[in-house]
Amino acid sequence: MTYTSNCSGSDTEVQSCSKNCVKTYEKLQKQFDEQRQTLSKANLEIIAYHLGLESVEAQLVVHQKNEVVYEEKIAVLELKVKEKSNAITRLKNQLDES
Repeated sequence: MTYTSNCSGSDTEVQSCSKNCVKTYEKLQKQFDEQRQTLSKANLEIIAYHLGLESVEAQLVVHQKNEVVYEEKIAVLELKVKEKSNAITRLKNQLDES
């Protein structure tokens, strides 16, 4: 679009350009606002994901500690069962001998 300095049609060309510029600006502003809203939602989702991840990691640490404790308790119980089994075997042998 060319702009002339004569008075015959320059006002309409400037108004036309201004209207086009305003429409384009409004369109770009609307797209910008939509993108900003999308970005804000994505940021919230990322924050929520990180909080959830931290929670799961904390639970994992607790479960790992519990696993060690339970393994130790299982080992102790296995020893007790073995001792009682040995005691039963000895008592059976004593009964058989008498």
